[in-house]
Amino acid sequence: MNKPRRDEVRGRPDLIDRRIPTDSPRSAWHRAGRGVFFCRAGGAGGAMQTYLLIALGGAAGANARFVVSTVAARRWGARFPWGTLLINVTGSFLLGLLLAAPALGAGRPHALLATGFCGGYTTFSTFACETVALGGRGARLPALANALGSVVLCVAAVALGGALGLSLGR
Repeated sequence: MNKPRRDEVRGRPDLIDRRIPTDSPRSAWHRAGRGVFFCRAGGAGGAMQTYLLIALGGAAGANARFVVSTVAARRWGARFPWGTLLINVTGSFLLGLLLAAPALGAGRPHALLATGFCGGYTTFSTFACETVALGGRGARLPALANALGSVVLCVAAVALGGALGLSLGR
């Protein structure tokens, strides 16, 4: 059976995909075994409002990224991409927190903060370019440390932020 279109689902609770408990304050998270996995929760309503909120959040996130990376470069130097690492770890933590916090599970706050701000703030493409640049300069060990450290720290930050967000609902 084909999944119903969005306009067919409105006002028809019998057609909503039951795999995601949208009435739960923790609907952005799904627990399976010992792991915690993200699920997409309910919509924000009003496509134009959603696009504007994402754009506003993205602009704020991009500006925050610029400020943090500039301050980090002044403070710790530019030999290692500390600013990008800090941005990606804090952005991962914030995203985990936002997706697990009961008050910010879906809708407009999710569009503004999780999709918009975190999307504009975190910098995976910059991380990749800086890692390649480190390797290209012959700094293979720092390049490897940046690649592994970023992945491990960002995954841990999402888990930590998610755990904090879940605890806020208790």
